[in-house]
Amino acid sequence: MFESAIESLHTPSSGIITPASPTSIIGWYTANSRLDDSTVTPLSNTCASKLHSLKLDNVHDTVLIVLNNKKLSKPSTGHPYMAFVRDGAGKFGKALEGGNVKCVGKEGEGGGGKVWDFQDMMEEIEGSDWTNPQIQ
Repeated sequence: MFESAIESLHTPSSGIITPASPTSIIGWYTANSRLDDSTVTPLSNTCASKLHSLKLDNVHDTVLIVLNNKKLSKPSTGHPYMAFVRDGAGKFGKALEGGNVKCVGKEGEGGGGKVWDFQDMMEEIEGSDWTNPQIQ
């Protein structure tokens, strides 16, 4: 079902992600429920791996972002993002050096980009049936 939903976003009839659109799906992000847990969960790994296997939007490598919950409670300690890429075994376990996530920091640096999550996107198109644009 996950694969079908992602693929349907890329159909021309959806009007959401089109060749002319600046929107790209580049990865998956998650926040674990426990304050002391910032590990990559099996579900997050599976979803990010599915995105990687779909090879969407000419993205060379999918990124998995995990929020560091401890840093969320202390805003002065830097950004709370930990970025992971695929390791040699095909799992998302290799953290990017320094946890640097350019795509996440772009909005704050005035780069003009915006990082949306799936819920933001669904709220943006609320009131219409994006699978059939003729239905309002």
